[in-house]
Formats: sequence, structure tokens, C-alpha cells
Amino acid sequence: MRSMLCSFHPVFTGTGGAEKVFWSMADHFASIGDEVLCLGFERKADPLAPTFHPHGDLVKVANPGRYYRKSPLIQLASALVFFNSGWRRRLRDSLEGRRKGRLIMEAADGFKPDAIVAFQPEMTYVLRHSIKTDVPIATALHCDIDTLLKGKERLFPALESSEAIVVLQRSYLSDLARYVDASKAVFIPNAIQRQNGCCDQDSRVIAMAGRVCPQKNQLLAI
Repeated sequence: MRSMLCSFHPVFTGTGGAEKVFWSMADHFASIGDEVLCLGFERKADPLAPTFHPHGDLVKVANPGRYYRKSPLIQLASALVFFNSGWRRRLRDSLEGRRKGRLIMEAADGFKPDAIVAFQPEMTYVLRHSIKTDVPIATALHCDIDTLLKGKERLFPALESSEAIVVLQRSYLSDLARYVDASKAVFIPNAIQRQNGCCDQDSRVIAMAGRVCPQKNQLLAI
């Protein structure tokens, strides 16, 4: 089995949870015998340098976005052709998506995946709309649904073409159904690594790591 993981997140230098899941998933696929290619899309990041979240030697890596820059001509053309901001965005997404798609195809040259995990609906859009791949795609949504999909109707057809849509919380299934057909959506929470031993039950110190925002909801922990 050949598995390809694709992400527009900063998977090489990023310190967040989505990046951790990306590399943990890649290592898991490699551990069960898959050939694994991880494609990031991160400006200036060297795929050969150590990543913040470590990964095994069996995982192949590529960064087709290392030298990517948005095209000023595309920005100008879309501004001149369309006064409506929504149509401008659609045109930019389509043209820039083709540029990104070509870079991804070059980076994945020779690696014929049997399955793809896309870590954003935007990545699924590029894979389906720009590259027009027919390889089965599972789109992993690592955030609340409104943040990911509100006002992004242009991404919905590509997202619905996924063989599976993975959400992190059970409540996100109904949230997703407000935007797209959620019949292929599944709830899979992030894995938690079990620790040996027990915590110090006499301790009165609780630590939480994460940015301060409603999504992380520190108030609930407090």
C-alpha cells in the first residue's frame, strides 16, 4: 500500500497538534508496512532538516512549496476581471491551485499513491480540481467546522468528492452537515499516547499548553 499525506500546514517547522498528528499518522502507516510520502507546502522550509515533531526514517518527505510565491499577474488579472470579491477569489484559487498542483505532481513524480490523506479542504480542492486525481482521498478536518468552511462554498464539491471526511469531535458531524453532504463523515478523535505509571495525586499543579482562544477553551479547563 502506498499512502501519501498532504498538508498546507507548516508540518516541517510547525509546533501544533495538526502537525503532530500528521507525522504520527505517517509513522503509523510506515509501521504497518506502507510506503509513505509526506508532502508539505511550506515556504523556505528544508524537508531534509529535522522537523519539530520527529518522524521515522522510513517516511519519505518532500516540500513542493519551498519556493512557491503567489503570482502578481494572477492577483492583478483577477482584480481587473471581477469586481465581485467572491468571483475574484474563485479565479485566484483556480489559477493558483493549478500552480500548486503542478508543484505537487513534480514532487510526487514516480510515487503512485493508493490513498491520500489531505489535511485541509483546500488541499483536497487542489488535488481534485487542479491535479484532477482519481486516487481515493480522506480529508482530515483538524479544526471546528465553521472556521474551516464558512464562506468557502467553492471548496464544497471537492470536499464532497472525498471517500471519507474525518472530524475531531462528534458534534462536528452535525456542524459539517450544515455545509456539505456528511454521509461519508466519520468521527475519529486525536490519539492520546498512554503514559506508564501514575501522576502524583498529591500535586496541585495543572498545566495546559495551547494558544488562548475560544477554540482551545481555557475557561472550561479553569
